[in-house]
Amino acid sequence: MMRILFLCLGNICRSPMAEAVFVKLVAEAGLQQQIAVDSAGLGDWHVGERPHQGTLAILTQHGIAHEWMRSRQIQATELAQYDYIIAMDADNMEGLRKLGAAASSRVFRLLELVEGPERQNVPDPYFTGDFEETYELVTRGCRALLDQVRAELTPPAVHVRRAEARDLAALGELMNAYIVDFYGKPRPDQDQLHAHMQNLLDSPMGFQFVAEQGGELVGFATMYLTYSTLQLKLTAIMNDLYVTAAARGMGAAQQLFHACRSYVTDHDLAGLMWETAADNHRARRFYEKMGGQRSEWLVYTI
Repeated sequence: MMRILFLCLGNICRSPMAEAVFVKLVAEAGLQQQIAVDSAGLGDWHVGERPHQGTLAILTQHGIAHEWMRSRQIQATELAQYDYIIAMDADNMEGLRKLGAAASSRVFRLLELVEGPERQNVPDPYFTGDFEETYELVTRGCRALLDQVRAELTPPAVHVRRAEARDLAALGELMNAYIVDFYGKPRPDQDQLHAHMQNLLDSPMGFQFVAEQGGELVGFATMYLTYSTLQLKLTAIMNDLYVTAAARGMGAAQQLFHACRSYVTDHDLAGLMWETAADNHRARRFYEKMGGQRSEWLVYTI
C-alpha cells in the first residue's frame, strides 16, 4: 500500500481539496487497494474542523466527495509512514524541513510536477478567495502525481531471451537461489557452477533462457537436447524453470515455458519433456495449466 499525504498550512483549504480530488482520481483508476490518501496541516488552528466552505463548495460543484474530512495537524513522528509528502507551497516545504522532512524525490511541491519554475506554489484561497483557481491547479497537479505513482506501481514488463555471457554473474545468483532456497540443497561449488553455465553457452546441446524485468534477471529455464532413437530426431529436456518470489505472478514462468516450447516447434524437435517431484503440487498444476500431460514412462535414478 502506497501512502500519500497532502500538506498545507491549516488543512482546511488546499490540502483537503487535494486529498478529495486525488481520492476520486485513485478510485477512477481502480487503485483504491494500492494507494491510501491523507492530508494534514502544519498548524493547529483548525484541528477538528471541516474544510473551508469555499473548498466544500468547489468540491461539491465538481461532484467530489468530502464528508469524511476533518482538519488535523501533522506530527513529526508520522512523516516516515508516507511514501510521498506533497506540499502546496515553499512555506509548507520550510515547515516540513523543520520537522525533519527535507525536499527530495518523495517530498516536494505539487506544482513541481506540472508548472514551470515561475509558478510552483498553489495560492492559498483562504487569502486570495479564488477557490476555482486553486481547484484547477490542484487538479492538474493531482493528475500528474497519479501518473507518476501509477508508473511506480506498475512493474516493468518481463522479457525472455537466450542467456548471454554478460548474464553469467546474475544468472549464477539465480541458480544459487534455485538450488539453496528453492530446493534446500547446499550451496554448490561456485567454480563448478560457473563452468557449467559456460558449457551451456558454448555447447550446441544445451542452453538457457532468462527472464529480464527492468534490467534485472528474475528467472531462468535450462534446456538440454538429446537424441530420440524412437523418433529419429532431437528432443528437448527442460531441466530447470525458476522465477524469483518477487516476480511470480507476473507471467515470467509462462514466458519462459513458452520460449522453450517455441524453440522445440521452430526447430522441429521430437518434443519437450520435463520432470518434477510428485509432491511438488504447485509445479504440477503449472505444467498441467501449460498443456503438459503426464507420461506413462517411469524415471529411474542411480
